[in-house]
Amino acid sequence: MLKDEVIGYDIGALDATSLQVLNEPSRPASRKSYAYCFRGGPPGKEAILYEYNAVDHKDFVNDWFAGFKGTLHCDADPFFELLFEQTVVNPNHSNAHARRKFEPIARAAQGDGLAKQAMHFLSG
Repeated sequence: MLKDEVIGYDIGALDATSLQVLNEPSRPASRKSYAYCFRGGPPGKEAILYEYNAVDHKDFVNDWFAGFKGTLHCDADPFFELLFEQTVVNPNHSNAHARRKFEPIARAAQGDGLAKQAMHFLSG
């Protein structure tokens, strides 16, 4: 029922975090799995769901959002490509991953270089 609230509303959010699972049947410990966080639902009926998935990430995400129509806030992970091939799902991408590239450079740099300017832009 919680998933129905997320799918039935026109604004949602999605994030995937990689993790390593040890001693999982039929999978080497070196292979990445993912925990997904799905968020959405109308005001007063918001829902946050977490789900583990070990294989076929593009199909998993696409199938999970079957029937969703609206805007989805997420990063630009390739796992989400199938969703955005549909004209009924619009991406609203996060800049969090772009920020990660500039942060160590900005901390190490002397003066006000491009990395610090990018950090200022991304933080606003």
